Amino acid sequence: GWLDDPASNAGWLMLSGITTPLNPNAPPAKIEDWISAAAVMIMFGSDIVLAFQWLEAEFLEAQKQINKTLSVLKDERSNLENNVIERTQQIRKVNNIGRAVSATLDPAELLERAVNLIGDDFACYYTAIFLIDDSGQWAELIAATGDAGKDLRENKHRLDVYGKSAVGAAIRTKEAIIVLDSVDNPIRFDSPLLPYTRSQIVLHLSIGDRSIGALEMHSTKENAFSKLDVDAYQNMANHITIAFENSRLFS
Repeated sequence: GWLDDPASNAGWLMLSGITTPLNPNAPPAKIEDWISAAAVMIMFGSDIVLAFQWLEAEFLEAQKQINKTLSVLKDERSNLENNVIERTQQIRKVNNIGRAVSATLDPAELLERAVNLIGDDFACYYTAIFLIDDSGQWAELIAATGDAGKDLRENKHRLDVYGKSAVGAAIRTKEAIIVLDSVDNPIRFDSPLLPYTRSQIVLHLSIGDRSIGALEMHSTKENAFSKLDVDAYQNMANHITIAFENSRLFS
């Protein structure tokens, strides 16, 4: 045919007399009518094609959003599973340390063992335990890890309970203090012997309502300690406090 459009072909056949309409009484259509009808059908067909293209684009976009959402959910599930594993391992380490120190009857040996176990199990850069002296003014370093701990103990290192140190703050408030790597932090533990500290957590050691000291843990990693860690680490500090008090009374 001279036109590709089916409506135009049908119109040409009827105008040329080759094909007759089903209704013989129908008035003959003019060529302008057939051209107009063909144009309407072409426009209608174009609208349908455009509508399908739009639907296809919308479907692809929706599919992308679904895939993105599934990917996010998968990552969240993976993170949740990893967090559960980390918390489980953390609790296991805390319980193991609690059992180990409870089996030690010598108070000094108990505290020394505690800081070393914590340093090894939690990969701490530095771990220390302070006890409040009889005046209640000073927290004296009793046990600490590494060469820094040895030097500090030899120099009879102590901190003012009412000063700006993290140890003093934890003892006064009976709350865990988390210190991150920030020069603006007013309670940052700043010692030339501990230049690689990037994160620190300090936990109070208390018997009932009475504070007896503090346990501090340092890490070379940024944001190594979070609020999610506080309960587990404070539970460990409580184990150490009870074991220490029992060993002291036994002695």
